[in-house]
Amino acid sequence: VIAEYLQKIDPKSDGAKRDWVAIYDECASVLYQVMILLKVASLLYLRSTEENHMSKFSLYWYNLSWSIKMRRNATHTEFD
Repeated sequence: VIAEYLQKIDPKSDGAKRDWVAIYDECASVLYQVMILLKVASLLYLRSTEENHMSKFSLYWYNLSWSIKMRRNATHTEFD
């Protein structure tokens, strides 16, 4: 609803071509993926403390944070 409202009132005179609905959908998708990844990370953390496999968790967390960073940079450049 908010994205549709912004789509209607957005001035087109500034030359920027914004599709607020598409921007909202992309942000919602990324946010949902981050929520899932954080849930997985918290479960892995609990498992690592129970089973004492901290090195596996650290490696997974590094790969996870790197993939989030790469995803964020990729989506950031799409809207520039």
